[in-house]
Amino acid sequence: MKLSKKQARLRRATKFRAKHAGKGIERLCVYKTSQHIYAQIISVCGAKTLV
Repeated sequence: MKLSKKQARLRRATKFRAKHAGKGIERLCVYKTSQHIYAQIISVCGAKTLV
């Protein structure tokens, strides 16, 4: 069965986080609108935004 776009994105995100959780690497989260680009660096534990 084919996954919806949202389910596929969440599956990729979960796999990425699981794979990189043990390495102690921060995540870069980018959000784009038609006028702006926002970027956040998220801590290893995922509870804190660093920038």
